[in-house]
Amino acid sequence: MSPAEPFPLYFPGDARRPFGSEAATRRFARVAQLEEGGRVLDLGCGPLGLGGVVLAQEFGCSVVFADSDEAAVSQMRERVHALALDGRVEVRRVDLARPAFREGEFDAILCQGRVLMALPDALSVLRPLLAHQGRLGVTYPVRVGRVTPRAVLEFWERRLGSSLMLPRELLHHLTQLQYTRNEYE
Repeated sequence: MSPAEPFPLYFPGDARRPFGSEAATRRFARVAQLEEGGRVLDLGCGPLGLGGVVLAQEFGCSVVFADSDEAAVSQMRERVHALALDGRVEVRRVDLARPAFREGEFDAILCQGRVLMALPDALSVLRPLLAHQGRLGVTYPVRVGRVTPRAVLEFWERRLGSSLMLPRELLHHLTQLQYTRNEYE
């Protein structure tokens, strides 16, 4: 008997992804210790912008939604206006590979539920945008467990242009670009 082929991942258009949920955003805000008036960049927000909306409404943050898709930006502008968040939320169309923001402008950057670029590229592009004690929240796939289905590995290799990293390799990249700090320095 031959081994079964893995099922392809399929998400209906209205399905919510686990890392793009309001609960995940609330947890990020608590861990990042975001305060009222904190400046947050929601990068690649998509048309719903769940994360940034929660941060603006519940945590009082000043949020900048940024996406490269003009349709998503237009939908987000309408949503921000409908929720009466115009004064607290700004929506911009940007090049995600080179967002045009000032150095150190944000207390936190959230890129939730989407993988916009390879990790080394994302880390080097986003680091200058964070304030000194700024926090970064990104969704990024890693290889865990003993056996990863070949279809999954091939999908992510095509998508990222490199093989999946182990969690320790991801943490190494974070440390190299000074996203973590040594508590004993």
